[in-house]
Amino acid sequence: MSLSTFRFSNILVCAGACLVALDAHGASLLTPYNVVVSGNFADASTDVGGGLVVGGTATLNSFNIAGALDGETLTSLPSSATFVAAAGVSGEAALAAGNYYFPGTDSTFYNNGSGSKLGSDPLTISSMFSTFTSLSNAWAAYGTTSGDSCTVNGTSTTCTVTKTGMNVINVSASAVASGQTLVIKGVSGADWLIINVTGTSGTLSGNMTIDGAGNGGDQSPAAAEDVLFNFYQAGSLTLGGSSMGSVLAPGAAVTGDGGQFVGSLVAASFTAGSSGGTEFHNYYFQGGTPEPATLAGVGVGLIALALALKRKLPGAHSPGGRA
Repeated sequence: MSLSTFRFSNILVCAGACLVALDAHGASLLTPYNVVVSGNFADASTDVGGGLVVGGTATLNSFNIAGALDGETLTSLPSSATFVAAAGVSGEAALAAGNYYFPGTDSTFYNNGSGSKLGSDPLTISSMFSTFTSLSNAWAAYGTTSGDSCTVNGTSTTCTVTKTGMNVINVSASAVASGQTLVIKGVSGADWLIINVTGTSGTLSGNMTIDGAGNGGDQSPAAAEDVLFNFYQAGSLTLGGSSMGSVLAPGAAVTGDGGQFVGSLVAASFTAGSSGGTEFHNYYFQGGTPEPATLAGVGVGLIALALALKRKLPGAHSPGGRA
């Protein structure tokens, strides 16, 4: 059966088979949050532009959450919760907007917005991660789209997209590693790219352009929203300096390497590296799924997450804005 792109809010039940549909550039199939980790999160002296979800403990220092760093906007989040730390929070942090939840108290956590502390955790993070893992594995099962390619020439890697809609390219970790100049061509508002990356460990290049847009003072969010790196095998991953495009690495302990990250991050944990904290900009992956798309392996998880979000927040998710 062929599916179009997916939207969580449309759940069709037909003869015992459930399909989830997401319109292109609608609610992200990945996550409406800027950063989601199933374990602990530790970062300092930097910011998360969107929502931050931590399944373990958030250890923060001079850290700002849910602030518009580069014109990004927040999507509708369950219970309007922009910060959740299921096991608690320590250190100094400030929340710019939205509600928050963590058990206990922290005298150095400052609510600078109009939101409030919730009485209970509005999310089921383990269920979210089960869905993300299934989604990562399902995307990894797709072969490279005919006509698409990544060519490695020494320290330069060029990935070229040729098809309308969703494109998939499978590469080894060395093709997108730190030290490589990564050039991505052919993506647009209607043409997206999933790069499935093999390898149990790796780094993501901090020197990349997407259709000529680099990750400098102008964050080029429109370009970043069209690319997702799926590190489906990774147990460890380093974000190399400033990078663009969302990263789905549900099994990886991720280390930041300073710089700016434009996209959503899904990981097992996050720790700032020796180069300092990572500044996260809230421009998440807006693509759909490859065609033909048979997501039997993730359908149950997606439906469970959609229903859970519906219980927490009536109505459909609104899309994040492009700058």
